[in-house]
Amino acid sequence: VRHIEGWNPLRVVIDRRNAAPAGSRIFDGTAPTLLITAARRDDVSAEQDVIGQSNDPIDAMLDALQRRSIRSVLVEGGAELLGHFMSRGLWDEARVISGPSRFGTGTAAPTISVPTARTINIGTDRIDFFVNGTVPPSAWSW
Repeated sequence: VRHIEGWNPLRVVIDRRNAAPAGSRIFDGTAPTLLITAARRDDVSAEQDVIGQSNDPIDAMLDALQRRSIRSVLVEGGAELLGHFMSRGLWDEARVISGPSRFGTGTAAPTISVPTARTINIGTDRIDFFVNGTVPPSAWSW
């Protein structure tokens, strides 16, 4: 929530290898931040949950959010993290934004195994909505 006034949600970083640079915007202290990590860091401004290297970081994150009574999560991750959530069925809705640019190389996005529920075209971009289960019609009143 950078461009409007109001409450900032809890930012959560899963970084078991402590690879995220201490100078990253995520650690700037402007919003509450939780770091799920295998080793405590003293160089970042974030609350930290230290987990064992063999522990599942998604389970650790969900446990930490449960303790805070947080019931809604927006996952903005790379293909690997998104794939883990999707393969375990830990998702309700996905939005895939496509445009004319092509990267050519890199990690492929996870495959979504449900049909597109809705598509919106905005300029040269397309947003495909996918639902894991059912969504009441009132959820998409727009």
